[in-house]
Amino acid sequence: MPPDGNARNSGPSFEQRQKNLDEPITNSKWTTVFPQNLSDEVSSQRFMVRAVFVAFSSVLRYRKILPEHCFRSMYITENVKVKSLDYKNSIGCTVASKLRSAGEAIKAGYLDELALVVYLDEKDEDDAAEVFTWKMHYDDGIPYAELSSGSDSDSSLVRLAAVKYEGSHKVRDQFVIMMRSIIYLCVKLLKPLPETASANFRIKFRDHTPKDYSVSEFHDSQTFYRLPPEIQSATIGNVRSGLHGTVLNCTSIYLEDTLDAELKLKKMTEEYADNMGLSQSEILYQSFTSHDVSARESPPAVEVPRAASRHEEPEAMEVDTEVVALEESSHSGSTKEKKTRGRPKAAPRTKAQKIEKKKSPMKAPAKRFGRVHTLTGSSPDKR
Repeated sequence: MPPDGNARNSGPSFEQRQKNLDEPITNSKWTTVFPQNLSDEVSSQRFMVRAVFVAFSSVLRYRKILPEHCFRSMYITENVKVKSLDYKNSIGCTVASKLRSAGEAIKAGYLDELALVVYLDEKDEDDAAEVFTWKMHYDDGIPYAELSSGSDSDSSLVRLAAVKYEGSHKVRDQFVIMMRSIIYLCVKLLKPLPETASANFRIKFRDHTPKDYSVSEFHDSQTFYRLPPEIQSATIGNVRSGLHGTVLNCTSIYLEDTLDAELKLKKMTEEYADNMGLSQSEILYQSFTSHDVSARESPPAVEVPRAASRHEEPEAMEVDTEVVALEESSHSGSTKEKKTRGRPKAAPRTKAQKIEKKKSPMKAPAKRFGRVHTLTGSSPDKR
């Protein structure tokens, strides 16, 4: 008896769909760095720890916060090459240890947010000119104040919590697209950082983190960071592994317009996914949901040497031809653009705002922040 039409068009069964979700990644380049299967808690956690390291390595390289010889080239798939901090280089190893320490907080389930904060005034490191933030979500049953309060239903955390795990291969594609978006944003959309800029890593802990919990190389801080009003922000990408999720954002005075930047990122990722044969997932862009990016406070990190390191001659390294093409095209006609030399002045606060600042919400949990000690490295070594 032939199957009826409904049976033919019903699609894969629940068991088959579950099997597809659990299908491991067999690409040898990927499995050298990340787990094969990302559905269970241990593998999902391990992936997030390593993804943090790889993603922020690229940010440090393509924003030229660290010199070229602090990185090495590596492949995360057969066709995708990235820059990673080099443990054989003294500065690269020092900065890598900070990211590794932040990874310990992910393993413990306590890391809420990791931020790379760029500041222009050494006398006030909390006034950020640019911030890259890695926001975490955990499927551990512990409630989030942001999710239960209902005060900001459009926040990145609320939206991230609604994203579902779609299998290891989907996670791989999400991360590959995120890495490409980092390069595109840094090379094509952000204006260069001034030579006087410094940077450090900062972490924010979740509300349930024990008071005596600490992360090596990060010390307690009263603040996270401060952003000037009207600063622009863009979502770089989001990834959803088995029991963890993350959204990577960039907020910068060197980003001209949120909507324009995210439209360009969206177009680029769609074309890149088509060319590479990657499955596409919804990226939680801010401007497409009218999410209001406002100034907030966040935790500090690791100052990385800039001015001195720029004068060092980088060692010969393998060239990524796609990135070179991006960098060359980004400089065409750029001499006519005026450089941004300072941050926009903050508007004076009204009397109502001053009164509101003095008020503290009832029973609000005390936020805990951490920052790493400032890195010093006046003369980066050559290998």
